[in-house]
Amino acid sequence: MKNIFTRLMIGAAIIAMVLTVAATLHPQARSSNLGYANQAQRPHDPHSVLVKLAPGADSPLTKTPGARHLFGDWYQIPVAADKTPVEAMNALARQKDVITVELNYLVHLDDVESVALDAHPQSSESYPNDPYYSSQWHLPQVQSDAAWQINRGSGVTVAVVDSGVSRGSDLACRTFVSPYNAITHTPGEAAASDQNGHGTHVAGTIGQCTNNDSGVAGMAPNVTLMPVRALDANGNGAMADVATGINWAVDHGAKVINLSLGMECKGATWPSCSQSIINDAVANATARDVLIVAAAGNSNGSTPYFPANHPDVIAVAAVDYNEQRAPYSNRGNALTLSAPGGDISKDANHDGYGDGVLQQTFENNQWGYYFFQGTSMASPHVAGAAALLRSYVPGASRQQVKEALTHTAKDLGNPGFDSFYGFGLLQTADALTYLRGLQVTATPPPTATITPNTTPLSRMAYLPLILRKAPPPTPTPTATVTPTATPTATPASPSGIYGRVTYNNGPGAGIKLTLQKYNSNSESTVATTYADHDGRYSFQGAPTLPSGYTYYVRFGPNEDDNHFVYIWFGPDISSYHSGANVHGGDFDIGDVKMSSPPPGVTRSLPVTFTWTKRPYTRDTYRFILFDPDTGNGWRTDDLGYVDHVTITGLPSDVKYGKAYGWYPRPYNGSDSFGMPYYYRLITFSSSRMQHSETLIPLSELGAPSKNAAHPSFAEKR
Repeated sequence: MKNIFTRLMIGAAIIAMVLTVAATLHPQARSSNLGYANQAQRPHDPHSVLVKLAPGADSPLTKTPGARHLFGDWYQIPVAADKTPVEAMNALARQKDVITVELNYLVHLDDVESVALDAHPQSSESYPNDPYYSSQWHLPQVQSDAAWQINRGSGVTVAVVDSGVSRGSDLACRTFVSPYNAITHTPGEAAASDQNGHGTHVAGTIGQCTNNDSGVAGMAPNVTLMPVRALDANGNGAMADVATGINWAVDHGAKVINLSLGMECKGATWPSCSQSIINDAVANATARDVLIVAAAGNSNGSTPYFPANHPDVIAVAAVDYNEQRAPYSNRGNALTLSAPGGDISKDANHDGYGDGVLQQTFENNQWGYYFFQGTSMASPHVAGAAALLRSYVPGASRQQVKEALTHTAKDLGNPGFDSFYGFGLLQTADALTYLRGLQVTATPPPTATITPNTTPLSRMAYLPLILRKAPPPTPTPTATVTPTATPTATPASPSGIYGRVTYNNGPGAGIKLTLQKYNSNSESTVATTYADHDGRYSFQGAPTLPSGYTYYVRFGPNEDDNHFVYIWFGPDISSYHSGANVHGGDFDIGDVKMSSPPPGVTRSLPVTFTWTKRPYTRDTYRFILFDPDTGNGWRTDDLGYVDHVTITGLPSDVKYGKAYGWYPRPYNGSDSFGMPYYYRLITFSSSRMQHSETLIPLSELGAPSKNAAHPSFAEKR
C-alpha cells in the first residue's frame, strides 16, 4: 500500500519567496540592549556578565583584564569586586558598541535515578550480539532493529554537549572527532573527558559500540561522536559555556547536536525563558543546517526547559516501558517528540530491574552498566535517530529530517499533537522510509506548481489553520524606497501595528510575524517581530508606509515550522502612518491532522474522510477534492464544526482509477480561512460512480478563493 504526501504550492510569488528564505537568526525582541537573561532571581554567575559587541567594534571592553572572547561578537566580561552582576550589566548597557548585555545564567543537571545492572551476559547469534541488548527495552521501542536493517549512521558526526565523554570498555571502538572542553577552551580528548558519568551514558545511547559481543548497543552503531564538555564534575555549568560548545560543534562539522541539559522555566515560554547567547548559537546552527535535539526536563512542569523550548530545537519528552508519559517529564506546546526515558520505580517488563535506559558509564568512579531515567536519556534516542536519517539521505536538510521524525511518530495521548507527547513516540525505521521517499536534494529548487509525489511516504499530514483576512487586490506599484524597521518587544498595551496570536486556544508565545509589502509581482519584508508570552505582538516605531503598495502583517509559514504550513494575512494596513495605532490582525493557529483514509489508497463509494479538528469551535469545515494534474476541483458546502464527512457520490467528470487530492479546509468566517500545504491522494474504484450534488466545483468557492494572494486551483496551474 502506498503512503503518499504531496505538497500543495499556493500563490506562486509568495510560496516561491517562502521556500527560498535562508535560515535566519531569530532577532532578539526587547526594548533595550539587555538580553533575555536579565532576571536577577535566576541563578547566575556572580563573577561575569556576557556582552555582544557591534560587528568590528574596537571596544576597550575586550581589553579588560580577565575578559574572554567566546565566539562571534560575544565576550565574557568579569564583574568588578565592588559591583553585582546586575549593576555591571546595567552599566555596560549604556556603553558604546554594546549591542546586548546579559547575565550568565547557570545550568545544573537534574538528579538522575539509577540502578546498576548485575546480570550474567547472554550472547546472541543475531544482530546485535551485545549480551545485554535484551535488557535495552527502550531501543526496540523506537524501531531500532528495523532501522539497523536500513542504515547504521556512517559518515555523520553527533556532538554531545554535556559533562564530557569517557571511553569505557564498550565505547573503545568509537571514533571521537574534535573533542573540546568549552569551560577551559581546551581541545583534546583528555580535556573533554567525563568527570560526572552523565555525558558518557548519553553518548552511549547515541553511538555505543554495537554488535561487538560486549555490553550494550546504541541507536546509531556507526556514527562518529564529538565530545564537548560544558559541565563540571558535579553537573554544574554556565550558559556561556553551553553556547560556546554549540558553536564549536557547528564549526567542526557536527550535523546533529544533543543537549541533555537545560534551565527550568517554571511556566514561562520562549523567548522570555531563554538566554540571548544561546539563541544566537542556535540561530547559527540553524543557518548552517545543524539539527539540535534537547531534553524537555524532569520537573513535571508545564513548559519544557530552555533551550528545549526554542522553536529551532527538537524538544524531547520521556515515556516509560508502557509508552506512557514518564511522571517526571515536562509538558507544553513547545514539545516535539517523545522517546524512552524510563521509570525506575516500575518493573513492567519483569526483568528484576527498574525500567530505566541501560548504558555503560560510571558512578563514584565505578564503571558498570547502569539504568538511568530522565528526559536526558530520551533526547539521545532522537539524536541517534536523526544521525541515521542524515546518513541515509545525506542531502536532507535539518527541516526535512525533522519533518520525517514528526510525521512518522506514533500518536500517543490525545489524537494529533498534544502537550504531553508532542507529535508522539519516535519511530526510527518509519522515519527513514519517509525521508527516502521525499527524494530530497541538498538544495531543492522552489516551485509553485502542484507536483504529485508517488513515492511511499508517511501515514499522516499535519495541517495548521487559519488566516484572518487575506490582502485585497493591489494597485500598480510606484517607485519607492523600501522602509526598514528593527523588531521590537511587544508592549503591555497595544501600540503601533499590533495584534494577538493564539495557538491551540492558548497564547502563541514566541511566534514570528512579519510586516509585508506586496504587489502583483513580488513580496518583501519590511519588519519582523515576535509575539510575547501572552501572544501579543507589535511593530513599534514602524515608519509611515509609502503609497502604491499593499501592506499587511503575515504569519507563517515560519521557515523552520513543520506544522505551521499555512499562510495567514491580517487586514490591509496600507494607510498606516508613523505613530498611529492600527490593528494588524489576530491569528488563530491550530493543527489539523488528516486521519483516514490513509494516503494513496483505492476505495469504492461511499467513503468516510476523517480528520482531527482545531480547538476553535467557531470553525466550519469544507471538504475539498481536486485533480492535481489539471487543478480542477470540487468542494462540499459548509459542514459545521465536524471531524468527518461521508461522500456517497462523485461528479460525472471524476474518473475512476485516477488519483485525486483531498483535504479538510476550515473557515473562521467569511473573510477568514487557511490554504493548505499538504494533501492526501485517493483513487476511486469504478463501483457506484454517480453524479453527486454533495460536491460542487471549486470555481464556486466564493470571494475568499479569488483574492490575489490565494488564487483558485485553476489559477495555481
